[in-house]
Amino acid sequence: MGNKDHKKIYKDVLPWGGQKIRVEFNDGEIITGYTSSFSTGKYGFFITPADTSGNNEKIFALNTAVKEKAFV
Repeated sequence: MGNKDHKKIYKDVLPWGGQKIRVEFNDGEIITGYTSSFSTGKYGFFITPADTSGNNEKIFALNTAVKEKAFV
């Protein structure tokens, strides 16, 4: 459900690095963030959201729940 009034604030540089990725989930949610260990042969991957004002610090995305992903 989420908070429809949430205003996203992005941070484009993280001290540990990582590749910037945009992920669309099967339920339509879209997350932009960073991943340091992406592999299609595993169950999933971790994303650190670029939105620094959100309620997520780190997300484990299951590959079966991801509709589309792209490095940006």
